Amino acid sequence: MFKRLRSLLSYSLIITLAVVWFFWLRPTNLGGPATFVIVSGVSMEPTLYSGDLVILHEQPEYQVGDIVAYKVTNGNVIHRIVGVEGERFILQGDNKPGIDPWKPAAGDILGKLWLHIPDAGEWMEKLQEPLWLAVFIAIICFVLLL
Repeated sequence: MFKRLRSLLSYSLIITLAVVWFFWLRPTNLGGPATFVIVSGVSMEPTLYSGDLVILHEQPEYQVGDIVAYKVTNGNVIHRIVGVEGERFILQGDNKPGIDPWKPAAGDILGKLWLHIPDAGEWMEKLQEPLWLAVFIAIICFVLLL
């Protein structure tokens, strides 16, 4: 009886996690709503710190005060919208004295901060290494087999 209940709970947990991933955490390159950004630098302190993981969701519109990420030629920038100039946004880091030189349009914005996980970016970077990815997958398989 206990074993059957435990098995039912395990399957329920797996299904719940799969649904959460599919609807809220699936990356945009897989057709999902989430963009993952690892914070680098000090421009958003004390709100965000280097190594934090930020999950963004695309919005139909953005407003002053929203923390968003946008594309630039050599990567992404995650800053706060401080103004609007026509159809472009004026952004600035919380820890920067001046505004950004780029003024992205809504189409350039990857999304608005949806979830902030302190220090999780370091773990995400490790999972990009084959050894750590293999260890992570082995742990998941072990847990599922239990």
